[in-house]
Amino acid sequence: MSEVSTAEVPPRPSGPALGVIDAMGMGWRLLMSDFWMLWLLALVLFAVLMGVGLVSCCLLCLAPLVAFFVHPPLEAGLFKALKGRVDGAAVNFNDLFAAFPECYWPAVLAGLPAMAIDGAMQMVQLPVRIVAQCAEPLSRELHWPAEVLIPVIIGAAGVVLLLIVALLIFRMFFAFSLLAIWDHKESGVEAIKVSMRLVKDHFWAVLGLSLLFVLIGFAATIVGALACLVGMLITIPAVTVWHQVTLVYLYRSWTGQTLVQPLPAAATPDASAPPAM
Repeated sequence: MSEVSTAEVPPRPSGPALGVIDAMGMGWRLLMSDFWMLWLLALVLFAVLMGVGLVSCCLLCLAPLVAFFVHPPLEAGLFKALKGRVDGAAVNFNDLFAAFPECYWPAVLAGLPAMAIDGAMQMVQLPVRIVAQCAEPLSRELHWPAEVLIPVIIGAAGVVLLLIVALLIFRMFFAFSLLAIWDHKESGVEAIKVSMRLVKDHFWAVLGLSLLFVLIGFAATIVGALACLVGMLITIPAVTVWHQVTLVYLYRSWTGQTLVQPLPAAATPDASAPPAM
């Protein structure tokens, strides 16, 4: 893949750190400049993750274990592909798998906290799901009237919701870990430290970004569902790319790296293509 010089577009003027809205705007412009290739990049990632999940489920329900060792390198690969696209290079699908040969174990370690928190959120929800499913037989067995059982279920759900919110906030501190791994290929711990430091220094900005993309993701899901669920194949990958590209721009700004406005994709040489008219 040929490299494209960022000198074609002047760097963003030095000054205050890039704000969330500015970064989202830059991410949106980049997404719209090469929508179908970036959408396909995310779709390929989802397809690979789904395929790995199905295969691992067939192997004695090993999906959670496999996820710990497969998801982080693939997500790191998505960040690498998007970093290249931010610099103006054409989308390279091979970048999705670049972490496996280049920094596999550091990437696994860098992704471990977020994966563990995701697993904890699933475990926290499990008791409420069980109680909700067994509410009617439990009520008959204990002779509890509905006016007693329902408040118990609501109270338990409220506690679980608070725990999930706390876990989500804690998870934010690792938002940049798999992006920072490309600057610290030898150390997943260092990548985690970089992410935690960035989020600590820009906590409210990261929290605002997370809330905005929760709302955007919810809206995208609704819109996709209204299109007979087929639309979700468009909206969910697109929102994912938008979010990850926004993180790339924020990471570069907050770590003092060169920041350029969205660049057009580099043309891929094709000797068989007819000359442009």
